[in-house]
Amino acid sequence: MTPAQFSAHMTKAAAALPKRLVAAEAVTLQEAKARAILLSSGTLSTAELRKRGHPYARRNPTSPNPQIINAQTGVFRQAYTTPPPVPSASGVTASVVNVARYSGYMRGTRLMVARPLPQAVQLAVRVRRLARTAGAIRTAFHSKG
Repeated sequence: MTPAQFSAHMTKAAAALPKRLVAAEAVTLQEAKARAILLSSGTLSTAELRKRGHPYARRNPTSPNPQIINAQTGVFRQAYTTPPPVPSASGVTASVVNVARYSGYMRGTRLMVARPLPQAVQLAVRVRRLARTAGAIRTAFHSKG
């Protein structure tokens, strides 16, 4: 490969990379959303949580799985959205967002401990996300077409 051919190949690969990264992130978003919904499908009712002494209360946190959100009405679980991934010069921005009006409570309140659901989702998809990202990069730079 001549230097001119190499330069042309790298230019083409660099142009293809954002599209491939966005596609990889779109798959990760769907996986992350499914995981968030699963973690938001706890089975404890409000009455059961009360019987257990409010296990997410700051005064006496006793929940073994604070990342699990117990489904009461299903509104929270159904409120996850995935805006399309956005490419930029530094990478791709992608997120799963819960738009329920009370979703901010996951960060904790003066009475309730923070709920690490976002961190649990990130951890669950991390390995496959990195593999997809590496595959997108490899495909962009090794593609002949």
